[in-house]
Amino acid sequence: MSTSSRVSHTDLARLFDQFALSEARGASPLYFQLAQEVAKDEEILELASNTLRSQPPPNMLFGAVHFLLLRGITHPLSNFYSSLSDSPAPAADAYPHFRNFCLAHRNEIKELLATRLVQTNEVSRCSSLLPAFAVVERLSDGHHWFMVDIGASAGLNLNWDRYSYDFGRSRWGPVESGLDLVCEVRRGNAVPLPSPALRIDSRVGIDINPLDLGEADDRLWLRALIWPEQRERAVRLSKAIEIFQRNPVKLVRGEALEVLPNLLNNAPPGLAICLFSSFTLNQISVEVRDLLAAFLREFSHDGRKVFFLTLGGATLSGEAGQEIELWLNVFERGSIRKHRLALCAPHGGWVDWLGRDDSGGRPQ
Repeated sequence: MSTSSRVSHTDLARLFDQFALSEARGASPLYFQLAQEVAKDEEILELASNTLRSQPPPNMLFGAVHFLLLRGITHPLSNFYSSLSDSPAPAADAYPHFRNFCLAHRNEIKELLATRLVQTNEVSRCSSLLPAFAVVERLSDGHHWFMVDIGASAGLNLNWDRYSYDFGRSRWGPVESGLDLVCEVRRGNAVPLPSPALRIDSRVGIDINPLDLGEADDRLWLRALIWPEQRERAVRLSKAIEIFQRNPVKLVRGEALEVLPNLLNNAPPGLAICLFSSFTLNQISVEVRDLLAAFLREFSHDGRKVFFLTLGGATLSGEAGQEIELWLNVFERGSIRKHRLALCAPHGGWVDWLGRDDSGGRPQ
């Protein structure tokens, strides 16, 4: 696993300020308050500097503290967490308790920062991916798929067809699943939906550190990454884990470029190959993304298509963008066609369906 980032305190302070203003403001009053205070605290910034390279220090520090509180450590700080108190204390008063907790449990926090990754497995993102799967179905040669999730975390999104979806004017999926994902369709553009004939014959997840839902600490880490005020996300996670335990999928440890060639070369003939990733490409360099695209172009030379959906702030090639975008990349006979399908909410919840490629045409 990567070594710790050890970035300067000045850079860390900037990251915490950015986190407060760009991510936590309006979403988590507690983390908004804490992040601003951490940015001014040299001792806590030093603790946060133990985060692994490529991982976001604010998310990791707050996740580690939340993990220890959820595990049962008794401390006045728990009174400020909506996940632990039905009537949380005002966030404005939280920082002295947060600081005390961090210093009292410095070693446990350093261990988590040095060994854990931000692996939020938000199943609500499947509501953004679902219309894209419908497009892949129309473009593929059959209704039976070989599916791979790159950066799968615990693999929950590989069970996307076992969840039900509510798009307002349309629904999809088994209503008896127990997990209903509600998604607002913005600007009135209807989203395509997969046909009942679609079948996923093989599901595989790739991750450099796959989480084992049979392990209590791995389940708890997923829970800890959900912000304290976001109780609905916590409920969705719990239901998705229950579905996974009834329908487990295969997870493979390793880097995508190490694992993917063997997986695709052994994919059964006759199955459409569909890859997808959500908020994974932003964690790898542009150079590695280019190598991944080059491999998929080479693999497709023999005439076998590969469909690759990417959701997040980074695309398969090029620098990370400012918006959360959903792209379809089609690899065929050594070439690549790119289709920008939608703008999306970071954790699901709304989709602005575009369904157009760069030339203005539609991919169906």
